[in-house]
Amino acid sequence: MHNPGWLAWTLFSAFSWACVLVLEKTCIHCIDPKSIAMMRCLIIFLFLFSSSFFSSKSLTFGAIDTKTWLIISLAGLCGALSWSSYFIALQAAPVSKVSVLDSLSIVFVILFATLIGEPLTLTTVFGMVLFTLGSVLIAL
Repeated sequence: MHNPGWLAWTLFSAFSWACVLVLEKTCIHCIDPKSIAMMRCLIIFLFLFSSSFFSSKSLTFGAIDTKTWLIISLAGLCGALSWSSYFIALQAAPVSKVSVLDSLSIVFVILFATLIGEPLTLTTVFGMVLFTLGSVLIAL
């Protein structure tokens, strides 16, 4: 069952990510992209650590099994590769074009989600094709 606030949180996430992209584009030529990513990670870490520390659910690292650690580590590595690639692209192209093509990750998410049992309908495939074509048209 979905939490009724999921849509609002999702839209706030998209809005926040748009702010990240535009703000980082304004300083990408002044600071090394890896330094920007490292500073952002530090701020994210401090924010998440403090919010986790003060939440009602305590984090017990010892309770996390090896498989979960591996999955989290792979997700972290994929995130680092994504950010590094994004910053390289951002140095060379307008943020409006980079972000549109970067949003094609949605198509990959839908495809990869089938590996964990989420359904892929004809409507979804049609939407993915339209989304991909639209993204490419905007970016050209």
